[in-house]
Amino acid sequence: MAIKGIKQKFPFGQFLKSLREQKGVSLVDVEKATGISNAYLSQLETGSRRRLPPPDRLRLIADYYNVSSQELLKAAGYLEEKDVEETYEQRIDKLFTHIINDPDLKSGVRIDPKGVSLDVKRFIVEIHTQHLKKSTLLAKPYIVAVIQDGNKVKKLNWKTDDVKREEYTADGKKCVRYRVMVTCIETEGRTAAPSSDEIIKGTEKTTQTVTGDGEFSEQSSAVNGYETSLLFKATQDALRKAVPKLKGSAGWSVNHLSPWMS
Repeated sequence: MAIKGIKQKFPFGQFLKSLREQKGVSLVDVEKATGISNAYLSQLETGSRRRLPPPDRLRLIADYYNVSSQELLKAAGYLEEKDVEETYEQRIDKLFTHIINDPDLKSGVRIDPKGVSLDVKRFIVEIHTQHLKKSTLLAKPYIVAVIQDGNKVKKLNWKTDDVKREEYTADGKKCVRYRVMVTCIETEGRTAAPSSDEIIKGTEKTTQTVTGDGEFSEQSSAVNGYETSLLFKATQDALRKAVPKLKGSAGWSVNHLSPWMS
């Protein structure tokens, strides 16, 4: 059985492939956006080229998939959590990049991040947080992983059911907490070819569903306008609690949430 997602043998290549599939783009699309040849990218994904890309290429790939270079290496298993340090400016920049590349925001002109001040980025991130809390975007299912066996495929999707924001005081300090409830939905079906994960219409069925509750909090003085990150972390916490409840969940790997929640 092949697992489309994170694979222990070639974690870096498999993680790159999963990011690309989450974004819904081809190798040619990545080449056009980054200038890196699709043949080289294919070699990275399959593991036939096992050396890490040089720093300049690594940054191009990370920027295109809206993750930091360090985060990409950590998720692929090359860095430990303790080795990854992210500055306040990096956190704002990453969240801002997620927002301006969110495919669900179809109106208006895309913002060019060049020349946008940190305060403006922070303000936009905070506005996006308010939008998320009130929007039906939260109900849209996102894929977590795919497991394929010949012409049979299983997909694990998730959707956010509820988000609550709370303010409280701990040790005399004001804090903000996000509580998130998610539902994970496992489906299975048949594909036209073993190399495809597109399920033939009419063969897909839901096999099991589970829910998970997650939360994340931080002191108000430390949030400074990027509460979106609290929402992301609370959602990730909920997912990591939900997935183990699935029967046969050993094959599922929750390493990223969606193209704009990495």
